[in-house]
Amino acid sequence: MLLALLQLALDAGLIVAAVIHGGFVGAPDGVRYALAGVAAAAAAIGVHQAMRIPPLKDVEVAIRGLPPEFDGYTILQLTDLHISRLFPASWAREVVARSNKLDVDLIAITGDLIDGSIDARRNDIAPLQDLMAAD
Repeated sequence: MLLALLQLALDAGLIVAAVIHGGFVGAPDGVRYALAGVAAAAAAIGVHQAMRIPPLKDVEVAIRGLPPEFDGYTILQLTDLHISRLFPASWAREVVARSNKLDVDLIAITGDLIDGSIDARRNDIAPLQDLMAAD
């Protein structure tokens, strides 16, 4: 998709250049190869970012009138895990291990938990039963 958009942008630029200069100017093959390289690099970076264990984002929320016993209460939200063949049991085990090291009060799983059917992902989601929180 990115390659197609880059090619379209290049072609649009060439059309503008043709109108301005009164004749079609072709792009060197090297430019088109470079665009393919940029698209491939962007795709590789995107896949790497998608497959890594989710980074931790610490957010402190102030709630007026919250009972004092909840001051400092910690909630870990795991969202959009998309456990699948791409993110199998080994990936889920690593998420669980990192989550348990945080020693939080509550763990909330939100968003898309799996891709596919429960039967197909049963073994892949099994590590989630090892999540531990105080409450």
